[in-house]
Amino acid sequence: MFGRNTRPRSAGTGEMADSYECVGAILKIPDPQAAGLVWDAGVRANLTRAVWRAGKTVLATYTEDWIEHMGLREQLPEDLKDAMRAGDAIRRDVLRSLLTAVSNVEIARVNVKDASATRQDLAEADVLDVIRKQVKQRRESADEYRKGGRAELVAREEAEAEILSAYLPAELSRDEIAVEVRAAIAETGASGPAGKAKVMPIVMGKLKGKADGRVINEIVTELLGGR
Repeated sequence: MFGRNTRPRSAGTGEMADSYECVGAILKIPDPQAAGLVWDAGVRANLTRAVWRAGKTVLATYTEDWIEHMGLREQLPEDLKDAMRAGDAIRRDVLRSLLTAVSNVEIARVNVKDASATRQDLAEADVLDVIRKQVKQRRESADEYRKGGRAELVAREEAEAEILSAYLPAELSRDEIAVEVRAAIAETGASGPAGKAKVMPIVMGKLKGKADGRVINEIVTELLGGR
C-alpha cells in the first residue's frame, strides 16, 4: 500500500545498509551526507540517468531520512508511476485526479498581472488541504450513491477515499475530539442544541486537519444533547 509513510521499498542482492552510500556511489559523490545531499526530484533524476547510462538496475533502500525530505509534491508523481507499472487502475486514476487538482491550485495562484510571475509547487500543508478536499468529495459522493442504492459506486468512492486518506496524518480518535469539544463548551458556556453555533467554530479551528468535520459535528451534537 502506498501513502505518506508507506513508500514501497525495493530490495535485492547486495543491498547496502546505508542508502546514502549507495546513491553516493552511483552519483560518484564520496560523502553525500557531508555534501548536503537530500532526497529530492533532482537527485532522483540524476540517479535515474546514472543508472540508465550504466545499463543496469540498481535497487536501493529508502531510509526514513529520505522519506522525510521527500515532500508530497515530489512523492505523488512517483507513486503514480508505481501504480501505472503495477497496473493498479484505480490508484492510477485517483493519483492522476489528485495531481490535476494540485496543478490547478498552483496555476490559479500565479499572478497573471505580473509578467515575471512563475508557477510554484504547493507547500506540504497546501497539498494536504487539496487531499482533504478530495477525500471529502469522495465521501459525499458515496453518501449520495448510498441513498440511491448504487452499491458498486459506493464501493468505488470509498476505495478512492481510502487511497487518498493514506497520505493524510492520522486523525484524532472520538475520545480525543470529545475532550476538545468539552473544553469549547466550558469556554463558551454553551448549552443545548442552540449552543452548537458557538462551539463548532472553536473546535473546527483547533482541529483543522486533525479530525473529520462530520465526526466533530456528531460529537458536538451529542454532547449538547441534540440527538
